Amino acid sequence: MRASRCFVLVFATLSFGLAAIPAQAQDNCAPLRIITTIDILRDMDSGAWGIPVLIGERRAVFQIATAGLQSSISAALVDELGLPTGASGVWLIDATGRRFQPSMVRIPTIILGTLKGDQLPFLVEQDQGPDGIIATEILRNYDLELDFNAGKFRMIDPSHCDGRVIHWQADTVAVAPMRIQAESGRIYVPVTVNGVRLEAMIDLARSDSVINLDIARRRLDVDINSPEVREVGELQGPSYSAKIYETNLDTLQIEGVTVTQPLVTLMPDMIRGRISEAPPAGSLIAPPRETRLQEVILGMSVLRHLHVYISYRERKMYVTSPSPLTP
Repeated sequence: MRASRCFVLVFATLSFGLAAIPAQAQDNCAPLRIITTIDILRDMDSGAWGIPVLIGERRAVFQIATAGLQSSISAALVDELGLPTGASGVWLIDATGRRFQPSMVRIPTIILGTLKGDQLPFLVEQDQGPDGIIATEILRNYDLELDFNAGKFRMIDPSHCDGRVIHWQADTVAVAPMRIQAESGRIYVPVTVNGVRLEAMIDLARSDSVINLDIARRRLDVDINSPEVREVGELQGPSYSAKIYETNLDTLQIEGVTVTQPLVTLMPDMIRGRISEAPPAGSLIAPPRETRLQEVILGMSVLRHLHVYISYRERKMYVTSPSPLTP
């Protein structure tokens, strides 16, 4: 479970990414153009996935983090490569409410499929996990397609005609409007959980899916003492703790595409009330409005059952059931 990686950005001064591709006018739009297709590397035990990248000559595995606030690289890999670090100007708050300031490093060269970036600044991640993550400051310059069934991740030129994105066979296409959080670039879409309309953040780097425990109790009538709910862990803060549960929902729908009996984590909200409304001393940027745990976080436990296309420019997420694999 990746509870410690649920971050809220409090203050940032970094600006970086691979070169953005400008959108064209609708009357001069282009056909869909796939910029790069990358094989997905899967961890069959945890359900996590990543893509191969090259940092110089070093092969590494990075996750695609649509809920990531800034791209990051593991401290172990930074040490191995001998890269110098410095102050980031970024404050983060994790799922336990702990506030901290990571360091920053510039990666001389990083290659994702056919894309290359030079001297890009990455945060340094101290927790054990993947070699790194590619986050929203890079991802939002492209359309993203996740075909988990076929094991492919694609980055696509966003200057295509609106709505002309489904290049695979699909019987039903769900089109969900996306709300993009301005400061963090996080994606939110409407979902229907057991018949109740909620808002879900999309997190391609998270192996489990999450429902805010308070929302589960108040809106979904979940009883943590029922036999269908199981205690699976605990969040530990500096002077407090809270239990984590899991259960199977009846249904989760994204604009008509339905996943039945999805397993979800019921996570207590340890973020709410621990973020100051005022920016840190010396800050020129106010903190974002994400001051509580999201209602729903859709991770790979749900999304791996779907074929997903994310268009940041259109502010839409297209979803179909996955096509059968050809022999």
